[in-house]
Amino acid sequence: MKWISSILKRTRAFQSLKGEVENIRDYIADPDALTELSTGARFYMPNRIQDEIQRHIALRRNYYESSLLNKVNEFVPHGGSVIDIGANIGNHTVYWAHERRARVLAFEPVMQTYEILIKNISVNDLEDRVHCFNCALGARYGRADIASFDPKNIGATVIKEQKDVNIEVHTLDGVLAGQAIEHIDLIKIDVEGNEGAVLKGALHTLSSFSPTLMIEIFQENMQNIQHILRGAGYQKHMFLGTDTYIFRKRRA
Repeated sequence: MKWISSILKRTRAFQSLKGEVENIRDYIADPDALTELSTGARFYMPNRIQDEIQRHIALRRNYYESSLLNKVNEFVPHGGSVIDIGANIGNHTVYWAHERRARVLAFEPVMQTYEILIKNISVNDLEDRVHCFNCALGARYGRADIASFDPKNIGATVIKEQKDVNIEVHTLDGVLAGQAIEHIDLIKIDVEGNEGAVLKGALHTLSSFSPTLMIEIFQENMQNIQHILRGAGYQKHMFLGTDTYIFRKRRA
């Protein structure tokens, strides 16, 4: 049956190439055109030729990391409350607000990415459920700058603390002190190596609300992250893939 396998591989390769060509054709025709998913959600993706996440959504007409998002549904009830730290263009935020009808606080520090995030909230009429913040989160208030930016993968942008630069850094505890928050079901953290600082600035939030945590963790940071979370009463609950883990409060 090797010939069947060979045909299937060629078919998949052809379909992939066909999708790439159609994506480029559509982009040339109208670079600002919205991409509509099967669920009715829409995305504005001005860099869908280069950026990994935008290209994936455009080619597959589906959310990026859709299988991962489906796994997390058990922690996000319909009408729940989510905090998305490192929201990028809004893939996860739109999923939770559009598909789960959740209320979301979304944080994205890079201005050009934040502007795409805002647009994607607007084109889906989600302003009543999503509140976006153009700042970074860390262990203390300060300022930061972009240490690494790749237009082919804007989700991998790295932020480093520095003085006298443009990006404000707040703590999650500080931001939530000014919000009318009754409960938090899930906090997602995808901050390219700065997850320890984010957690240190969120300890009061973890103590007060005991949310489930979904964290992308660089392996070199794993020991430090687990130390911080053990001190906050959390333990590893599930591995989701792509260096992403679920942590939950230990039962008393």
